[in-house]
Amino acid sequence: MTRASAADERLPISVGMTDERRDAIKRTAGRALAAGLTVAALTAVVALLSGSFEDTEIRVILTSIGFAITSATASVGAAQRLRPTRALRAVGTATALLSGVTFVLLALGLWTGDWGSEGIWRAFGCTGVLAVAGAHACLVLGARRSTDGEGIRLLVLASVGLAILDTVGALLPISGLTGTELARSFQA
Repeated sequence: MTRASAADERLPISVGMTDERRDAIKRTAGRALAAGLTVAALTAVVALLSGSFEDTEIRVILTSIGFAITSATASVGAAQRLRPTRALRAVGTATALLSGVTFVLLALGLWTGDWGSEGIWRAFGCTGVLAVAGAHACLVLGARRSTDGEGIRLLVLASVGLAILDTVGALLPISGLTGTELARSFQA
């Protein structure tokens, strides 16, 4: 059963969801964020008090912060999986999956060999940018209402369009593709 007040209808994760599902997503996201940041803080405190701030402590802190951030982007995507429209569900699923892959790549980069390979870090950067872009799209598109005026619709279109432009602009240097290489890849 869906229960939404006038204020709830403006929230991106509220419309079209049952209270139980919405509350479960909020609880899970909140706990994951709190757990990640707590581990990072405790590790930093122990490292500072012991006077030992080496690679292992840095890796634990970065892994914990990465877990907290990717949990937040994944929860935005997970919330959209409960929407009635196929497009929002697809964007939500992609965002949640990209967030998970981003965390796995971060962990591989931090914990394998001597701080991972360049390929792992490039893949991490690309999936991270895509996860953040997906979370942005989920929030903006999920917040739309049928009562939105033409001005709001144009702002949504501009916001998503410019985010796509930013994402492509960030992916090119992170992936290592240059303009010349990209042009060659499209030549047949």
